[in-house]
Amino acid sequence: RLESIEHALHESEQEPQLPTALLRREVWRSLFFSLHGSQPHSRLVRLGLSSLASAGDAAAAAALGEGASALVERVVGEAVAERLAGGRGAGERLLALGTADEASAAHAAVVLGGLVSAALRSDGDPAVSPELLAMLQHARAELAAAATARGLDVHRWELLASGVPAHSPFMACCLSILKSDSLSPADVASLHTLVSRCDDDELETAVSVLRSPSLLRPLLGPFFGARARGARKPDVPQGETRDALLNILAMVSSGQRKTGKSDGAWELSRKAIAEASIVCMHAPLGDLLAYAPLLFHTAADAAAGVGLVLWAHAGLTSMHVGGGASLDVDVATLHLAVLMECAGQHPALTRQACAVLAACLPLETAESEDSLAGATLKRKLLDCTLELLVRGCVAPAMEALHAFVGNATDRSLIRHVALRLVALVTLPCSEDFAREMMRLLSLTRMREAVSAAAAAQRQTVSDAVRQLSGAHPQLAEASAWFATVEAR
Repeated sequence: RLESIEHALHESEQEPQLPTALLRREVWRSLFFSLHGSQPHSRLVRLGLSSLASAGDAAAAAALGEGASALVERVVGEAVAERLAGGRGAGERLLALGTADEASAAHAAVVLGGLVSAALRSDGDPAVSPELLAMLQHARAELAAAATARGLDVHRWELLASGVPAHSPFMACCLSILKSDSLSPADVASLHTLVSRCDDDELETAVSVLRSPSLLRPLLGPFFGARARGARKPDVPQGETRDALLNILAMVSSGQRKTGKSDGAWELSRKAIAEASIVCMHAPLGDLLAYAPLLFHTAADAAAGVGLVLWAHAGLTSMHVGGGASLDVDVATLHLAVLMECAGQHPALTRQACAVLAACLPLETAESEDSLAGATLKRKLLDCTLELLVRGCVAPAMEALHAFVGNATDRSLIRHVALRLVALVTLPCSEDFAREMMRLLSLTRMREAVSAAAAAQRQTVSDAVRQLSGAHPQLAEASAWFATVEAR
Protein backbone atom coordinates (compact mmCIF):
# COMPACT_ATOMS: atom_id res chain seq x y z
CA ARG A 1 0.00 0.00 0.00
CA LEU A 2 2.82 2.38 0.85
CA GLU A 3 4.41 1.70 -2.54
CA SER A 4 1.16 2.47 -4.39
CA ILE A 5 0.74 5.73 -2.49
CA GLU A 6 4.37 6.61 -3.21
CA HIS A 7 3.72 6.06 -6.92
CA ALA A 8 0.63 8.31 -6.81
CA LEU A 9 2.62 11.00 -5.03
CA HIS A 10 5.37 10.74 -7.64
CA GLU A 11 2.85 11.18 -10.47
CA SER A 12 1.13 14.14 -8.77
CA GLU A 13 2.05 17.59 -10.03
CA GLN A 14 1.01 19.32 -6.81
CA GLU A 15 2.48 18.95 -3.34
CA PRO A 16 -0.23 17.24 -1.24
CA GLN A 17 -1.22 18.51 2.18
CA LEU A 18 -1.77 16.24 5.17
CA PRO A 19 -4.12 17.29 8.02
CA THR A 20 -1.83 18.29 10.91
CA ALA A 21 -4.60 17.91 13.50
CA LEU A 22 -5.00 14.26 12.51
CA LEU A 23 -1.26 13.62 12.43
CA ARG A 24 -0.85 14.96 15.98
CA ARG A 25 -3.09 12.23 17.35
CA GLU A 26 -0.78 9.83 19.12
CA VAL A 27 -1.82 6.77 17.09
CA TRP A 28 -1.01 8.46 13.74
CA ARG A 29 2.09 10.20 15.07
CA SER A 30 3.47 6.87 16.32
CA LEU A 31 2.66 5.23 12.99
CA PHE A 32 4.65 7.80 11.02
CA PHE A 33 7.63 7.47 13.34
CA SER A 34 7.49 3.67 13.03
CA LEU A 35 7.32 3.90 9.24
CA HIS A 36 10.25 6.31 9.24
CA GLY A 37 12.35 3.64 10.97
CA SER A 38 11.78 1.16 8.14
CA GLN A 39 11.20 3.57 5.23
CA PRO A 40 13.34 6.64 5.99
CA HIS A 41 13.27 7.85 2.35
CA SER A 42 9.52 7.50 1.81
CA ARG A 43 8.07 10.72 0.44
CA LEU A 44 4.77 10.12 2.23
CA VAL A 45 6.48 9.51 5.57
CA ARG A 46 8.69 12.55 5.21
CA LEU A 47 5.67 14.61 4.20
CA GLY A 48 3.88 13.58 7.40
CA LEU A 49 6.89 14.30 9.57
CA SER A 50 7.38 17.63 7.81
CA SER A 51 3.80 18.61 8.63
CA LEU A 52 4.39 17.71 12.28
CA ALA A 53 7.68 19.64 12.33
CA SER A 54 6.02 22.74 10.90
CA ALA A 55 3.50 22.55 13.74
CA GLY A 56 6.36 22.62 16.26
CA ASP A 57 7.08 18.92 16.83
CA ALA A 58 10.78 18.91 17.70
CA ALA A 59 11.09 15.12 17.51
CA ALA A 60 9.73 15.15 13.97
CA ALA A 61 12.17 17.90 13.03
CA ALA A 62 15.05 15.87 14.48
CA ALA A 63 13.94 12.77 12.54
CA LEU A 64 14.03 14.78 9.32
CA GLY A 65 17.52 16.00 10.12
CA GLU A 66 16.41 19.58 10.88
CA GLY A 67 17.86 20.68 14.21
CA ALA A 68 15.16 20.80 16.86
CA SER A 69 16.77 23.88 18.40
CA ALA A 70 16.75 25.70 15.05
CA LEU A 71 13.10 24.80 14.48
CA VAL A 72 11.99 25.92 17.91
CA GLU A 73 14.04 29.11 17.72
CA ARG A 74 12.39 29.95 14.39
CA VAL A 75 8.85 29.21 15.56
CA VAL A 76 9.34 30.91 18.94
CA GLY A 77 10.79 33.93 17.17
CA GLU A 78 7.80 34.11 14.85
CA ALA A 79 5.38 33.78 17.78
CA VAL A 80 7.21 36.48 19.76
CA ALA A 81 7.17 38.84 16.80
CA GLU A 82 3.47 38.15 16.25
CA ARG A 83 2.75 38.80 19.90
CA LEU A 84 4.62 42.09 19.84
CA ALA A 85 2.51 43.09 16.86
CA GLY A 86 -0.66 42.13 18.74
CA GLY A 87 -1.33 39.09 16.58
CA ARG A 88 -4.24 36.93 17.68
CA GLY A 89 -3.48 33.34 18.59
CA ALA A 90 0.32 33.76 18.83
CA GLY A 91 0.31 32.82 22.50
CA GLU A 92 -1.71 29.67 21.88
CA ARG A 93 0.65 28.59 19.09
CA LEU A 94 3.64 29.11 21.37
CA LEU A 95 2.05 27.00 24.10
CA ALA A 96 1.20 24.25 21.62
CA LEU A 97 4.81 24.25 20.47
CA GLY A 98 6.32 24.24 23.96
CA THR A 99 4.14 21.45 25.35
CA ALA A 100 4.17 18.99 22.43
CA ASP A 101 6.68 16.67 24.12
CA GLU A 102 9.72 16.65 26.42
CA ALA A 103 12.10 17.76 23.67
CA SER A 104 9.89 20.64 22.53
CA ALA A 105 9.31 21.81 26.10
CA ALA A 106 13.03 21.74 26.88
CA HIS A 107 14.07 23.64 23.75
CA ALA A 108 11.30 26.24 24.08
CA ALA A 109 12.23 26.78 27.74
CA VAL A 110 15.89 27.25 26.82
CA VAL A 111 15.06 29.72 24.03
CA LEU A 112 12.66 31.82 26.11
CA GLY A 113 14.89 31.62 29.18
CA GLY A 114 17.83 32.84 27.13
CA LEU A 115 15.81 35.71 25.66
CA VAL A 116 14.62 36.83 29.11
CA SER A 117 18.14 36.59 30.53
CA ALA A 118 19.54 38.63 27.65
CA ALA A 119 16.80 41.24 28.03
CA LEU A 120 17.43 41.59 31.77
CA ARG A 121 21.12 42.20 31.09
CA SER A 122 20.62 44.64 28.23
CA ASP A 123 21.85 47.61 30.33
CA GLY A 124 19.30 50.11 29.11
CA ASP A 125 19.43 49.08 25.44
CA PRO A 126 16.58 51.10 23.84
CA ALA A 127 15.70 48.07 21.72
CA VAL A 128 14.69 46.20 24.89
CA SER A 129 11.67 48.08 26.20
CA PRO A 130 9.93 47.24 29.49
CA GLU A 131 6.97 46.06 27.42
CA LEU A 132 9.18 43.62 25.49
CA LEU A 133 10.68 42.26 28.72
CA ALA A 134 7.21 41.90 30.25
CA MET A 135 5.95 40.02 27.20
CA LEU A 136 8.91 37.64 27.26
CA GLN A 137 8.54 36.99 30.99
CA HIS A 138 4.80 36.44 30.63
CA ALA A 139 5.35 34.00 27.75
CA ARG A 140 7.95 32.09 29.75
CA ALA A 141 5.68 31.89 32.80
CA GLU A 142 2.74 30.70 30.65
CA LEU A 143 4.90 28.06 29.01
CA ALA A 144 6.22 26.81 32.35
CA ALA A 145 2.71 26.57 33.81
CA ALA A 146 1.30 24.77 30.76
CA ALA A 147 4.24 22.36 30.58
CA THR A 148 4.06 21.62 34.32
CA ALA A 149 0.33 20.91 33.99
CA ARG A 150 1.20 18.29 31.39
CA GLY A 151 3.88 16.74 33.58
CA LEU A 152 6.79 18.18 31.56
CA ASP A 153 9.67 19.48 33.67
CA VAL A 154 10.97 22.73 32.16
CA HIS A 155 12.30 24.49 35.25
CA ARG A 156 15.79 23.02 35.02
CA TRP A 157 16.10 24.10 31.39
CA GLU A 158 14.93 27.63 32.20
CA LEU A 159 17.55 27.92 34.92
CA LEU A 160 20.30 26.55 32.66
CA ALA A 161 19.35 29.09 29.99
CA SER A 162 19.64 31.84 32.61
CA GLY A 163 23.22 30.86 33.40
CA VAL A 164 22.75 28.75 36.54
CA PRO A 165 25.36 25.94 36.72
CA ALA A 166 23.79 22.50 36.30
CA HIS A 167 24.75 20.88 39.61
CA SER A 168 25.18 23.96 41.78
CA PRO A 169 23.55 24.43 45.20
CA PHE A 170 21.75 27.47 43.75
CA MET A 171 20.18 25.27 41.05
CA ALA A 172 19.05 22.76 43.69
CA CYS A 173 17.56 25.49 45.89
CA CYS A 174 15.66 27.12 43.01
CA LEU A 175 14.33 23.76 41.83
CA SER A 176 13.13 22.98 45.35
CA ILE A 177 11.11 26.22 45.41
CA LEU A 178 9.79 25.84 41.85
CA LYS A 179 8.68 22.24 42.19
CA SER A 180 6.74 22.87 45.39
CA ASP A 181 5.58 26.40 44.38
CA SER A 182 6.01 27.36 48.03
CA LEU A 183 8.69 28.51 50.41
CA SER A 184 9.95 26.61 53.42
CA PRO A 185 12.16 28.12 56.17
CA ALA A 186 14.93 25.77 55.01
CA ASP A 187 14.70 27.13 51.44
CA VAL A 188 14.85 30.70 52.74
CA ALA A 189 17.91 29.99 54.90
CA SER A 190 19.70 28.17 52.08
CA LEU A 191 18.89 30.85 49.49
CA HIS A 192 19.96 33.66 51.83
CA THR A 193 23.31 31.95 52.48
CA LEU A 194 23.93 31.37 48.78
CA VAL A 195 23.17 34.90 47.59
CA SER A 196 25.15 36.41 50.47
CA ARG A 197 28.26 34.57 49.26
CA CYS A 198 27.88 35.52 45.56
CA ASP A 199 30.61 37.48 43.83
CA ASP A 200 29.53 40.33 41.54
CA ASP A 201 29.03 38.18 38.43
CA GLU A 202 27.19 35.48 40.37
CA LEU A 203 25.02 38.14 42.02
CA GLU A 204 23.95 39.48 38.62
CA THR A 205 22.90 35.98 37.56
CA ALA A 206 21.11 35.32 40.86
CA VAL A 207 19.16 38.58 40.63
CA SER A 208 18.04 37.94 37.03
CA VAL A 209 16.95 34.39 37.94
CA LEU A 210 15.05 35.38 41.10
CA ARG A 211 13.24 38.15 39.22
CA SER A 212 11.44 35.57 37.06
CA PRO A 213 7.71 35.44 37.91
CA SER A 214 7.83 31.72 38.72
CA LEU A 215 10.35 32.36 41.53
CA LEU A 216 9.37 35.87 42.57
CA ARG A 217 5.77 34.82 43.24
CA PRO A 218 6.60 32.26 45.97
CA LEU A 219 9.19 34.64 47.44
CA LEU A 220 6.58 37.40 47.78
CA GLY A 221 3.62 35.14 48.60
CA PRO A 222 4.25 34.95 52.37
CA PHE A 223 4.13 38.76 52.59
CA PHE A 224 1.42 39.61 50.05
CA GLY A 225 -0.37 36.35 49.21
CA ALA A 226 -3.77 35.09 50.21
CA ARG A 227 -4.70 37.01 53.34
CA ALA A 228 -7.94 38.34 51.83
CA ARG A 229 -9.29 35.00 50.63
CA GLY A 230 -11.14 34.56 53.92
CA ALA A 231 -10.14 30.99 54.77
CA ARG A 232 -7.25 31.62 57.12
CA LYS A 233 -4.24 33.85 57.39
CA PRO A 234 -1.19 32.39 55.64
CA ASP A 235 1.93 31.48 57.55
CA VAL A 236 3.79 34.80 57.64
CA PRO A 237 7.54 34.34 58.20
CA GLN A 238 8.77 35.35 61.63
CA GLY A 239 12.12 36.13 63.24
CA GLU A 240 15.24 35.12 61.32
CA THR A 241 13.25 33.67 58.42
CA ARG A 242 11.40 36.96 57.92
CA ASP A 243 14.62 38.99 58.06
CA ALA A 244 16.39 36.65 55.64
CA LEU A 245 13.49 36.76 53.16
CA LEU A 246 13.33 40.57 53.32
CA ASN A 247 17.08 40.70 52.69
CA ILE A 248 16.70 38.47 49.62
CA LEU A 249 13.82 40.52 48.23
CA ALA A 250 15.70 43.80 48.83
CA MET A 251 18.60 42.44 46.79
CA VAL A 252 16.29 41.19 44.03
CA SER A 253 14.49 44.54 43.86
CA SER A 254 17.51 46.87 44.01
CA GLY A 255 20.06 44.60 42.35
CA GLN A 256 22.52 45.68 45.03
CA ARG A 257 23.97 44.49 48.31
CA LYS A 258 23.41 45.99 51.72
CA THR A 259 25.27 49.31 52.00
CA GLY A 260 24.69 50.19 55.65
CA LYS A 261 23.35 53.61 54.63
CA SER A 262 19.76 54.57 55.40
CA ASP A 263 19.30 55.96 51.88
CA GLY A 264 21.00 53.09 50.08
CA ALA A 265 19.03 51.35 47.33
CA TRP A 266 19.04 48.03 49.19
CA GLU A 267 17.87 49.64 52.42
CA LEU A 268 15.10 51.66 50.73
CA SER A 269 13.81 48.56 48.94
CA ARG A 270 13.78 46.54 52.16
CA LYS A 271 11.88 49.30 53.97
CA ALA A 272 9.27 49.60 51.18
CA ILE A 273 8.66 45.84 51.04
CA ALA A 274 8.38 45.58 54.82
CA GLU A 275 5.97 48.53 55.15
CA ALA A 276 3.73 47.40 52.29
CA SER A 277 3.57 43.81 53.57
CA ILE A 278 2.61 44.90 57.10
CA VAL A 279 -0.36 46.85 55.73
CA CYS A 280 -1.41 44.11 53.30
CA MET A 281 -1.21 41.28 55.80
CA HIS A 282 -2.20 42.88 59.10
CA ALA A 283 -4.24 46.09 58.62
CA PRO A 284 -7.98 45.54 59.23
CA LEU A 285 -9.93 45.76 55.95
CA GLY A 286 -11.99 48.62 57.35
CA ASP A 287 -8.82 50.67 57.94
CA LEU A 288 -7.17 50.06 54.58
CA LEU A 289 -8.27 53.39 53.07
CA ALA A 290 -6.21 55.24 55.68
CA TYR A 291 -3.11 53.46 54.39
CA ALA A 292 -3.68 54.33 50.72
CA PRO A 293 -0.87 56.98 50.57
CA LEU A 294 1.62 54.50 52.03
CA LEU A 295 0.61 51.79 49.53
CA PHE A 296 0.94 54.20 46.60
CA HIS A 297 4.36 55.29 47.87
CA THR A 298 5.73 51.77 48.32
CA ALA A 299 4.41 50.75 44.89
CA ALA A 300 7.39 52.60 43.40
CA ASP A 301 9.66 49.77 44.57
CA ALA A 302 9.91 46.96 42.00
CA ALA A 303 9.45 43.98 44.34
CA ALA A 304 6.83 45.74 46.46
CA GLY A 305 4.97 46.58 43.23
CA VAL A 306 4.83 42.92 42.22
CA GLY A 307 3.71 42.01 45.74
CA LEU A 308 0.93 44.60 45.66
CA VAL A 309 -0.32 43.18 42.35
CA LEU A 310 -0.55 39.76 44.02
CA TRP A 311 -2.36 41.35 46.98
CA ALA A 312 -4.80 43.21 44.72
CA HIS A 313 -5.59 40.00 42.83
CA ALA A 314 -6.25 38.07 46.05
CA GLY A 315 -8.40 40.86 47.48
CA LEU A 316 -10.52 41.38 44.37
CA THR A 317 -11.03 37.64 43.93
CA SER A 318 -12.12 37.26 47.55
CA MET A 319 -15.06 39.65 47.04
CA HIS A 320 -16.72 37.35 44.51
CA VAL A 321 -18.62 34.09 44.84
CA GLY A 322 -16.53 31.54 46.73
CA GLY A 323 -13.94 34.10 47.78
CA GLY A 324 -14.97 34.19 51.43
CA ALA A 325 -15.14 37.99 51.89
CA SER A 326 -18.09 40.37 51.66
CA LEU A 327 -18.18 43.00 48.93
CA ASP A 328 -16.97 46.45 49.95
CA VAL A 329 -16.88 48.78 46.94
CA ASP A 330 -14.56 51.28 48.67
CA VAL A 331 -12.04 48.58 49.57
CA ALA A 332 -12.31 47.05 46.09
CA THR A 333 -11.72 50.50 44.58
CA LEU A 334 -8.55 50.83 46.65
CA HIS A 335 -7.34 47.45 45.40
CA LEU A 336 -7.95 48.58 41.81
CA ALA A 337 -6.25 51.92 42.40
CA VAL A 338 -3.17 50.19 43.82
CA LEU A 339 -3.16 47.75 40.90
CA MET A 340 -3.25 50.60 38.36
CA GLU A 341 -0.59 52.53 40.29
CA CYS A 342 1.74 49.51 40.09
CA ALA A 343 1.12 49.23 36.34
CA GLY A 344 1.81 52.96 35.96
CA GLN A 345 5.01 52.85 38.01
CA HIS A 346 6.31 49.69 36.34
CA PRO A 347 5.38 49.21 32.65
CA ALA A 348 6.62 45.62 32.93
CA LEU A 349 3.65 44.93 35.23
CA THR A 350 1.02 46.20 32.78
CA ARG A 351 0.30 42.78 31.32
CA GLN A 352 0.13 41.22 34.76
CA ALA A 353 -2.33 43.90 35.87
CA CYS A 354 -4.44 43.23 32.76
CA ALA A 355 -4.38 39.51 33.56
CA VAL A 356 -5.75 40.28 37.04
CA LEU A 357 -8.60 42.31 35.55
CA ALA A 358 -9.33 39.62 32.95
CA ALA A 359 -9.50 37.00 35.70
CA CYS A 360 -11.91 39.10 37.81
CA LEU A 361 -14.26 40.27 35.04
CA PRO A 362 -16.09 36.91 34.64
CA LEU A 363 -16.55 36.48 38.41
CA GLU A 364 -19.93 37.17 39.97
CA THR A 365 -20.79 38.57 43.39
CA ALA A 366 -22.98 36.54 45.73
CA GLU A 367 -26.76 36.90 45.43
CA SER A 368 -26.82 38.13 49.03
CA GLU A 369 -24.72 41.16 48.03
CA ASP A 370 -26.11 44.49 46.88
CA SER A 371 -26.66 44.10 43.11
CA LEU A 372 -25.91 47.80 42.55
CA ALA A 373 -22.59 47.42 44.35
CA GLY A 374 -21.75 44.40 42.20
CA ALA A 375 -22.52 46.33 39.00
CA THR A 376 -20.44 49.26 40.25
CA LEU A 377 -17.44 46.99 40.85
CA LYS A 378 -17.86 45.42 37.40
CA ARG A 379 -17.94 48.88 35.82
CA LYS A 380 -14.73 49.85 37.63
CA LEU A 381 -13.04 46.66 36.40
CA LEU A 382 -14.07 47.53 32.83
CA ASP A 383 -12.82 51.11 33.18
CA CYS A 384 -9.42 49.89 34.34
CA THR A 385 -9.23 47.40 31.45
CA LEU A 386 -10.03 50.17 28.96
CA GLU A 387 -7.43 52.40 30.60
CA LEU A 388 -4.75 49.74 30.14
CA LEU A 389 -5.82 49.39 26.51
CA VAL A 390 -5.23 53.10 25.97
CA ARG A 391 -1.85 52.80 27.70
CA GLY A 392 -0.77 50.33 25.04
CA CYS A 393 -1.71 46.93 26.47
CA VAL A 394 -3.89 46.36 23.41
CA ALA A 395 -4.04 42.61 22.72
CA PRO A 396 -4.63 41.37 26.32
CA ALA A 397 -7.15 44.15 27.04
CA MET A 398 -9.06 43.48 23.82
CA GLU A 399 -9.15 39.75 24.61
CA ALA A 400 -10.56 40.50 28.06
CA LEU A 401 -13.22 42.84 26.65
CA HIS A 402 -14.20 40.35 23.93
CA ALA A 403 -14.60 37.62 26.52
CA PHE A 404 -16.69 39.86 28.77
CA VAL A 405 -19.02 41.20 26.06
CA GLY A 406 -19.43 37.73 24.56
CA ASN A 407 -20.80 36.36 27.85
CA ALA A 408 -22.35 39.37 29.60
CA THR A 409 -26.09 39.60 30.20
CA ASP A 410 -26.24 43.14 31.59
CA ARG A 411 -26.79 45.38 28.58
CA SER A 412 -26.01 48.52 30.55
CA LEU A 413 -22.47 47.22 31.19
CA ILE A 414 -22.03 46.30 27.52
CA ARG A 415 -23.15 49.79 26.49
CA HIS A 416 -20.72 51.19 29.06
CA VAL A 417 -17.89 49.38 27.25
CA ALA A 418 -18.98 50.79 23.87
CA LEU A 419 -19.38 54.37 25.07
CA ARG A 420 -16.15 54.42 27.07
CA LEU A 421 -14.22 52.81 24.20
CA VAL A 422 -15.32 55.32 21.56
CA ALA A 423 -14.67 58.17 24.02
CA LEU A 424 -11.13 57.01 24.84
CA VAL A 425 -9.92 56.09 21.36
CA THR A 426 -8.85 58.95 19.12
CA LEU A 427 -7.79 58.92 15.48
CA PRO A 428 -5.45 58.25 13.85
CA CYS A 429 -5.04 54.62 14.90
CA SER A 430 -3.50 51.61 13.19
CA GLU A 431 -5.54 49.43 10.85
CA ASP A 432 -5.01 46.41 13.11
CA PHE A 433 -6.35 48.28 16.13
CA ALA A 434 -9.29 49.65 14.13
CA ARG A 435 -10.12 46.13 12.95
CA GLU A 436 -10.05 44.76 16.52
CA MET A 437 -12.20 47.64 17.74
CA MET A 438 -14.72 47.06 14.96
CA ARG A 439 -14.76 43.35 15.72
CA LEU A 440 -15.61 44.13 19.37
CA LEU A 441 -18.33 46.60 18.45
CA SER A 442 -19.82 44.09 15.99
CA LEU A 443 -20.34 41.27 18.49
CA THR A 444 -23.95 40.11 18.66
CA ARG A 445 -24.46 41.13 22.28
CA MET A 446 -22.86 44.50 21.58
CA ARG A 447 -25.21 45.10 18.64
CA GLU A 448 -28.20 44.21 20.76
CA ALA A 449 -27.10 46.48 23.61
CA VAL A 450 -26.34 49.45 21.36
CA SER A 451 -29.59 48.99 19.37
CA ALA A 452 -31.56 49.18 22.64
CA ALA A 453 -29.73 52.30 23.86
CA ALA A 454 -31.09 55.83 24.01
CA ALA A 455 -30.93 57.83 20.78
CA ALA A 456 -28.02 60.01 21.96
CA GLN A 457 -25.94 56.96 22.91
CA ARG A 458 -26.64 55.25 19.59
CA GLN A 459 -25.61 58.41 17.79
CA THR A 460 -22.35 58.64 19.75
CA VAL A 461 -21.33 55.09 18.85
CA SER A 462 -22.48 55.48 15.24
CA ASP A 463 -20.48 58.71 14.77
CA ALA A 464 -17.35 57.06 16.13
CA VAL A 465 -17.77 54.07 13.81
CA ARG A 466 -18.33 56.36 10.82
CA GLN A 467 -15.08 58.19 11.58
CA LEU A 468 -13.26 54.90 12.03
CA SER A 469 -14.48 53.46 8.73
CA GLY A 470 -13.73 56.79 7.05
CA ALA A 471 -10.11 56.56 8.17
CA HIS A 472 -9.99 52.88 7.18
CA PRO A 473 -12.26 52.37 4.12
CA GLN A 474 -11.51 48.65 4.09
CA LEU A 475 -13.65 48.37 7.25
CA ALA A 476 -16.71 49.99 5.68
CA GLU A 477 -18.49 46.69 5.11
CA ALA A 478 -17.99 45.62 8.74
CA SER A 479 -19.48 48.90 9.94
CA ALA A 480 -22.52 48.87 7.63
CA TRP A 481 -24.94 47.67 10.32
CA PHE A 482 -24.39 50.88 12.32
CA ALA A 483 -26.30 52.77 9.63
CA THR A 484 -29.43 50.87 10.66
CA VAL A 485 -28.78 51.76 14.31
CA GLU A 486 -28.45 55.43 13.46
CA ALA A 487 -31.67 55.39 11.41
CA ARG A 488 -33.80 54.25 14.36
